Amino acid sequence: SSSSKLPSASSTSSPSGSSALSPAGAVAEVLAERAFCVCSGGLSLTTLEALRSEAWHLHRRNLLKPGAYTERGQSAAGTSNREDHILWLGDYREKYGAEGIQHLSRLDNMLEQFGREVMEHLANDVYEGPSWGARAWTGKRFRHSESTDLMLALYPGNGASYGPHIDNLDGDGRKDLGRVLSVVYYLGNFPEIRGRSWTQAQDGGALLLYPPARNRSQES
Repeated sequence: SSSSKLPSASSTSSPSGSSALSPAGAVAEVLAERAFCVCSGGLSLTTLEALRSEAWHLHRRNLLKPGAYTERGQSAAGTSNREDHILWLGDYREKYGAEGIQHLSRLDNMLEQFGREVMEHLANDVYEGPSWGARAWTGKRFRHSESTDLMLALYPGNGASYGPHIDNLDGDGRKDLGRVLSVVYYLGNFPEIRGRSWTQAQDGGALLLYPPARNRSQES
């Protein structure tokens, strides 16, 4: 496929089995039910290869730096269980402009637009009730106000990991709810790094989620 939309229409599954929802609507429905959603597909192999190539060249230029924890938007101590290397595209643009990140910038824009559409669906009253949706925590509708820049992350191997953490523990130091939706897109194999393609059996790698209890009686 030559599609460059995120995600593909067939990549999401709705608990209700509805086929009338848009991809963003289907993701919102799953989020409202489960608090997370896994999608596949969405980008062509050619686009993925271009993204990997840009990421690889940024890595070769030593522009990805060790990740750190933050507290209210500021760097904080305690990085012993965070071993990824990261680059914020906004920081790169300030120093180098758009050269060398054309495809990553397109991905950033697509993810931002898709996240905005998902948030618009989550703000709909259809996701009220025993859900993670619009009024589940605050009694108010969610409202998309802004998005963070794309963060490129690389795990160098040898058991490198990012320990348990909360993306929005303190509202990112903001007066509103801060970040309420995180979107992760895996670029996949980087045979240039290890001389072969990545496999979970040989290289490990997993995303472990800790969805919060729906109500206080379900907390442990």
